[in-house]
Amino acid sequence: MEEKYEVLVTPEFEKDFKKFDNMEQERIRKAVQSLKYNPYTGKPLGFEFFREKKIEGKRLYFIVYEEFVVIFLIAFGTKKTQKETISKIRERFKDYKNDVEKAMKEIRRTF
Repeated sequence: MEEKYEVLVTPEFEKDFKKFDNMEQERIRKAVQSLKYNPYTGKPLGFEFFREKKIEGKRLYFIVYEEFVVIFLIAFGTKKTQKETISKIRERFKDYKNDVEKAMKEIRRTF
């Protein structure tokens, strides 16, 4: 059986997600469920681990961390904001990895 990936989100993603209507949230949830078992779907954005998945004309941006078995959801946007979003994410690769490492340590500490 394929390994199931843990899904973590940035605080920005979580804040934006709450603003979406129920239909939009449900579409994102369904896409994320499929990513848990097949994280390399969607289009790579310059790196195999940095990807976007189209959902009803919008884009879900995420990073796959194999070493932690984690998918880190970063942003959800339109084609119009794509270039700016990708640039911002690329600038923060190191910060995102630190965030995931910290989160994984905290998760493991609770067991």
